[in-house]
Amino acid sequence: MDTRITSSTQTEYSISQINRQTAQLQQLQKQLSTGLRMDKPSDDPAGIRRSIIQKDRVERFDEHITSLEQGSARLSQAHTQLLDAQRLFVRASEIALSGKQATDDTEVDVLAQELDGLLGQLTNIANSSDHNGFLFAGTRTDARPYPDNVSTDTNSAYGGTSDSLNVHITGQPARQSLQPGLDVFSGELRGETVLIGSNGIKVTAGQASAAGFREIEIRHDNTTYAAGSGVAAGTSSAAEDTIIGATGVHKLFINDTSGTGTSGTISLNGGPPIDFTNTDTNLKVTDGSGQSVYLNTQSITPGFSGSVDITSNGALSIDGGLTEQAIDFSGDQLFTDSRDGTAVYLDTSEARNTDGAKLEFAGTFDAFQSLVALRDDLLNTRGLSVAERNEALGRRLDDINRISDHMLDEVGVQSVNLESLERIKNLTEDRKLAYEVTLADLTAVDFARAAVQLQEVLNLQQVTMTTIGRVSNSNLADFLR
Repeated sequence: MDTRITSSTQTEYSISQINRQTAQLQQLQKQLSTGLRMDKPSDDPAGIRRSIIQKDRVERFDEHITSLEQGSARLSQAHTQLLDAQRLFVRASEIALSGKQATDDTEVDVLAQELDGLLGQLTNIANSSDHNGFLFAGTRTDARPYPDNVSTDTNSAYGGTSDSLNVHITGQPARQSLQPGLDVFSGELRGETVLIGSNGIKVTAGQASAAGFREIEIRHDNTTYAAGSGVAAGTSSAAEDTIIGATGVHKLFINDTSGTGTSGTISLNGGPPIDFTNTDTNLKVTDGSGQSVYLNTQSITPGFSGSVDITSNGALSIDGGLTEQAIDFSGDQLFTDSRDGTAVYLDTSEARNTDGAKLEFAGTFDAFQSLVALRDDLLNTRGLSVAERNEALGRRLDDINRISDHMLDEVGVQSVNLESLERIKNLTEDRKLAYEVTLADLTAVDFARAAVQLQEVLNLQQVTMTTIGRVSNSNLADFLR
């Protein structure tokens, strides 16, 4: 069938073209005014979907960059604080050296007061914070990590967590930002255990877990004597005897001058002889070192002259007497501190008396304890002899230098972490920029191209309108003819 194009058909088609061109003009004008290529999903459904994905990626990178900037800012502040702390220990080292040479009490007091000041500064550094919380509290950033007063009995009462504070970035492993104070201010490097005392107890090679200082306290329980001499423990023996030892460590020497057991002399461990009679029930006998036993001499064997082996049992405590363990006179006996469960191995095979002793667990003092212990040993609060005090000050200097070196290591770790965060931030910014370019390509208008298209549509619209005018004029002429 033939299709006939009438003037009406031509007019309708031309009007349709003008409407379409007008819509194109409006769309191009809107794009040029807003700068956006797509205004609603119907403009380009696929393009809208791609732009939403790209925009989400850009926003995620913004969040990562913000987290990295915050992490870097906090780490930078911690880095500055730790450098200040390390400088404190340089000064503490100088004080330790001066203290070993100081002989005037006034000079010692001045040095001790300066150490108190350093301790206060260190506490402020360890408890430093920003608007996000405490810097050295691990993941518990809302809690003050260290108390104002530090004890030397055990490690300082750290109130934070042992976990590092990390920066988390989607698709990447967590990056360390801040280390906990437990790592920064400890620097434990356990060395030999030092025992100061003269009770015959020694430190063994067993690995101790206790830290800082401990006091050895010994209680006498009972004293018994080898059979044959007739001597026995006096009425005050259990409470007042000061000797401790396995059989044969201590000896009595009895000389029955009467031959009937009624009188004679007794000495302890070769000490001065003491007269006795068979009426004594609580005779005190002291050896050359000042150790004593109380004796009952009512039943001395007539004519006995010679030595008598002594066995004297007792108990030992390293936790201030809270718990006591019987001394078994072995070469490797374990003693536990009930307060924290830590322990130390001691050789009690040559234990001799109830005199106390002091334990130092070298290399276990944290930053705070090192300053406190140095101050206390400068003031000689433990009542050490001159030689013992000088040796102790040498160990305190070792502690100070160990902590100072550890802090320098931590400063190095922080520097590496800062560089790592900065490098990741730069890479993230580069990736964000790439996605922003892609997003712009999807959503932004190419102004030059849009202007050309606008002009093309205007030209086309003019041609269309001219054509309609010619068609209309032609039909009117035909009608008049």
